[in-house]
Amino acid sequence: MIGLREWYFQSGTIKDTKEIGFRACGFVSGHPKLQDGINIHTSLIEKLELDSKNKRLLMYTHSQNEYELPFKDIEFNALENIRDCLQHFNVSTSFISECQKMREDFEAG
Repeated sequence: MIGLREWYFQSGTIKDTKEIGFRACGFVSGHPKLQDGINIHTSLIEKLELDSKNKRLLMYTHSQNEYELPFKDIEFNALENIRDCLQHFNVSTSFISECQKMREDFEAG
């Protein structure tokens, strides 16, 4: 599955239809067409699912790609946009505090 590190969401539009939605941004890994480690902006998000058991979000995009967004790799400087996107897709924001704890533990070594 394609992964994103230091991921966050931003609002965006589809050029042809002017449809407004959200896209994810971050450093990609495991993408069949892109080099690992480059910073990308995905196509618009079609669906988000919370996978608390595996501590991640699962994201499905307009271009039919499936992404894994690990809790520990969230970009905390964009929390407002992340919350807006989660609410748009009716995904609970309660896991964000768990993300913060995981990040702190990771950075502490």
